[in-house]
Amino acid sequence: MAEMPTSPKITHPKKRAFLAAYRQSGNIRASTEAAGIERKHFYWWCEHDLVFAAAARQAKEEFGDLLEAKLAQLALRQDNVTALIVGLKMMGRFVERTRSEQTVEVSGHLDVDTRESLAGRIAELGTRLSAAGIPGEPE
Repeated sequence: MAEMPTSPKITHPKKRAFLAAYRQSGNIRASTEAAGIERKHFYWWCEHDLVFAAAARQAKEEFGDLLEAKLAQLALRQDNVTALIVGLKMMGRFVERTRSEQTVEVSGHLDVDTRESLAGRIAELGTRLSAAGIPGEPE
């Protein structure tokens, strides 16, 4: 695969080496080792060099594109079902549905209406509706 060019605005050789490695690995540790720098340099550059920070974000996006292309190749050309499911999940087109049950333990007093009190409340509401001129169920 051809190596993507780094940002022309970045001239520091170690920054350029980091970005080239980051595009291919997507891994900060591996990219700092490839560039011959300490990890703290990467974070310092991101904080103090806005052009580098933008180029690092772009390199990470490009690595993501590389992964998506490989995933598509596995899913479509090699009929890899796992890769197909992961690809569909990434696109929001595959949703796993799970069923869960929960048991709740309650302590203390719960005010639970009995069947009789509910029947009384329903009858009272029916009377109030009739008094307001709202018809109830047909007989």
